[in-house]
Amino acid sequence: MKKILKIICFVIISVIFLITGILVYQGYSEYKEVIAEKPVLELIEEIKGMHPTYTKYSDISPNFIEAIIAVEDRRFRTHKGFDSIGIIRAGVTNLLENRIAQGGSTITQQLAKNIYFSSDQTFVRKIAEVFMALKIESLLTKDEILELYSNVIYLGKGYYGVDQASHGYFNKSPSDLTVAEAAYIAGLPQAPSRYSEDKELGTMRQQEVMDALRTRGYIE
Repeated sequence: MKKILKIICFVIISVIFLITGILVYQGYSEYKEVIAEKPVLELIEEIKGMHPTYTKYSDISPNFIEAIIAVEDRRFRTHKGFDSIGIIRAGVTNLLENRIAQGGSTITQQLAKNIYFSSDQTFVRKIAEVFMALKIESLLTKDEILELYSNVIYLGKGYYGVDQASHGYFNKSPSDLTVAEAAYIAGLPQAPSRYSEDKELGTMRQQEVMDALRTRGYIE
């Protein structure tokens, strides 16, 4: 009986490794395909040229930067493009539910998705995003990644990037955002349309961001 159980366990583990290997290969192949069409630095220069409201990192309020990190990727400053803890947590949840229920994506992965991929949520796509995130992290500093991310994310009501959102929601420049205003905008990427159209939901999400900032010790 023990021998049969060992054989079964060996088969299950082998199948898991095989499936994982296939998914990783497919994800890597997708990453190589899209980056071959447009290298990262070339695409970034195009993005900067196409966005008339592109805002430099130095012109973005630290309140917004800290709010984004607090609510989207609290280990952003220390990881290398992907958060193994977040991925494991999300992976377990996704396997149990047999769907992409949690993303576990870092800011860098979200940036990769925004500039290279569609919003499709598949295991292969998530793996491709990880490879792209590693590439982005090898080419850009953390501040450059935050700058680019802040300029390409959708923030509801037709606003793309922190400059459009700052002027649209509060009639001010990104550099002048208060903590509360920054928290509101930083909370939008999770569900831009829902939070921007429903005032109550938007306020609740804003409070979640404020709580995250308190946990990090940024505000009292």
